[in-house]
Amino acid sequence: MVIELSPHDAFAADDVAYARVPPGQRQPVALVSEKGSPWFERALLSDPQVDLWKGTASELATAPVPAGALFVFDGLCPAAPPPGDAVIVNPPEGDCLGLPVGAAVKAPAVTSWASGDPRLRFLTLDGVHVAQSRPLRVAGASQALIRSQSEVLAADLSTPGRATTVLGFDVGDTDWPLKASFVLFVRNTLELARAHRAQGPGAAVAGEPLRVPVPAELNRVQLVAPGARDPVDLTARAGLAVVSETSKAGHYLVSWQGAQPGQTLVPVSLTSERESDLRVKPLEVARQGASVGSAAQLADAHTDWAFLVAAAALLFVVLDALWLTRRPAAPTALLTRPASPRSPS
Repeated sequence: MVIELSPHDAFAADDVAYARVPPGQRQPVALVSEKGSPWFERALLSDPQVDLWKGTASELATAPVPAGALFVFDGLCPAAPPPGDAVIVNPPEGDCLGLPVGAAVKAPAVTSWASGDPRLRFLTLDGVHVAQSRPLRVAGASQALIRSQSEVLAADLSTPGRATTVLGFDVGDTDWPLKASFVLFVRNTLELARAHRAQGPGAAVAGEPLRVPVPAELNRVQLVAPGARDPVDLTARAGLAVVSETSKAGHYLVSWQGAQPGQTLVPVSLTSERESDLRVKPLEVARQGASVGSAAQLADAHTDWAFLVAAAALLFVVLDALWLTRRPAAPTALLTRPASPRSPS
């Protein structure tokens, strides 16, 4: 999408802005499991805007999953970070995307959760019982989403633009799916994935590097810059391709081949945070060669007396109204003496 200012101003270079039309409300979801995941499937399908794909890990490698899909891995851990938001449920013991997963412990009691995290907002985990869970060895306290007294039961492995949630337990071994908080958790996760999909790679500023998320298994992608016809190769690493030079404004097209070919469009505009800062700023006046004084000290100072004239006119109207609405004075009673009786003749 191209947004153009008309008529143009004196600096025509920034009269055109480039944007990306966001996708619709429908959210693709890939549910990956070797034995099925009925609880997550039921909660996901409660959202009428979900397009659900189900399959195994081997089927996922060749499945036409749309860009920006939410991935749910139940009972397994992906070999590489998926190209979108992900929920990893009950991963096996060992390493999962750099997160150490310990041996299962029996009946850990849920003691706290990160209520400020968007995935756990508007819900409570009071009364949720977990039969067993594998503790997650997080690097810092900020990665802990759900905790027991001594272990982390759910962790955050998010990267910029991608939310990854790891649950160390099988939801079938808990009574969580029987509570409303489980549906809220799934809906919150869907809304977060939908927001990330709508944002896409995000608009960028000319002159700054682009960081474009791509499938993690790729090591090379192709880039077509604005005004160019032939693509150039870029190196991709750990699910990220970096465009170091964005000297022109316009749309940058990043595409790739492989088991799941795809492409993404990144808009780049000529703007900056400094130029777009509309906050009120104090006006700096240099004292050298200039004098600062009040308006009354200037030779052409003017005093406005209009407010006094208006006050006098208002007073006249009030007095006139009082005069016209005054009460008339009561007439003075005339006291007459009765006539003296006539004397008898």
